[in-house]
Amino acid sequence: MKRGQTKMDLADQVREDIRKFKKSHHLARVVMAWCGSTEIYIEPGPVHQTIEAFEKGLKENHPGIAPSMIYSYAALTEAVPYANGAPNLTLDIPALQQLAKKNKTPSAAKTSRPARP
Repeated sequence: MKRGQTKMDLADQVREDIRKFKKSHHLARVVMAWCGSTEIYIEPGPVHQTIEAFEKGLKENHPGIAPSMIYSYAALTEAVPYANGAPNLTLDIPALQQLAKKNKTPSAAKTSRPARP
């Protein structure tokens, strides 16, 4: 269980975990796949539109940033390919798509959104 004052703190901890894992296992590359539980339905909003807005949201604990988005952000920031294996909004937001493109990092999102409850 990660603990931190902000969602950015949590993302930084995941980034450190990625670096430690690669180093301790002498790996040049890794891939991250999200297979966690389905998260609460989140409507895309302004926090999801740009990487700058997203990072500000991480620092301010924006409620529109789900755990899977924190992991995705950490992976993509470390240039680790990321696949979303659950019907969450995760990678289906412009901010994380921009980050993947900026870092030339492959990412795989689902092909459709879940029905709204």
